[in-house]
Amino acid sequence: MSTSDERRPAQNGHSSQPDSVSAHVQTHGNQVVITIDIADHCRNDRPHPTPDPGQEVVYVLMIDGDKYKTTNSNPTGEEILALAGKNSRQYQLNQQRREHGKVKVTRVKPTDKVDLAEWGIEMFMTLPLDNTEGAESAIELAPRRQFVLPEADTEYLNGHADRWETLVVNGQMCLLMHGLGLPDGYTVSQVDVAVLLPSEYPRCALDMVYVHPPVHRKDGQQINNLAIAPWTIDGKAFQMWSRHRTGINPWRMGVDNLGTHLEQARLWFDQEFDKRPRLDHPVNHQAYAVRA
Repeated sequence: MSTSDERRPAQNGHSSQPDSVSAHVQTHGNQVVITIDIADHCRNDRPHPTPDPGQEVVYVLMIDGDKYKTTNSNPTGEEILALAGKNSRQYQLNQQRREHGKVKVTRVKPTDKVDLAEWGIEMFMTLPLDNTEGAESAIELAPRRQFVLPEADTEYLNGHADRWETLVVNGQMCLLMHGLGLPDGYTVSQVDVAVLLPSEYPRCALDMVYVHPPVHRKDGQQINNLAIAPWTIDGKAFQMWSRHRTGINPWRMGVDNLGTHLEQARLWFDQEFDKRPRLDHPVNHQAYAVRA
């Protein structure tokens, strides 16, 4: 089997691009070529076809949202980066897999071999290794995408957030939404919100949110059930808001998602002042005076 690679996105009209059934068979003279789109096979739960002796297999793999072709069934991390015109001196390579309904993101080292014939690989993502310190803010860098969200979540975030990122934090997938506005009465006007996503998501419920900077009330009243998370993001501590759905209104599978969870979090921030009215609000002072 040859090891030629095509270093341009596979959707650019090349004659051997696979069709909608994920595996496409072509004949060139006496040579049979099977093209396998490994992302489509993974997402549609289709096993990879087993080629007959003498048949050539072309693998289509997704890197940062673009598709590339290779006939190398066991490329190294460095070779996968090279398909996208990148290298390990400037980028880290991550691999996203789906196994038994769970999403798992792992790092692929430059010398690691990846078996493209093995079912379960969904895509690859590259992470720039450059960083900033001091006056230049990390917020100016391109948003990080270390794993891929369901389409509905992406559409919600694109419509409701100026900036959002998907990160792997302490081995767990995390959505980081920047600049969520808070109602008046808190010591800060906006926060970055983190949501931890279980590996089974979206087939399981989301729970709680984490915010930075930590939030307090201007009137000094205590906010119940807050704690500092045992992990940090970019060296920043996040405050856990321990809020949960009730048995009367549980997570609705197939209806609720990251968007509805973030809207629920907005409600939690509003409800804080419904449960414990502001002491620094003129209307509340008047109400206390009437009771006296």
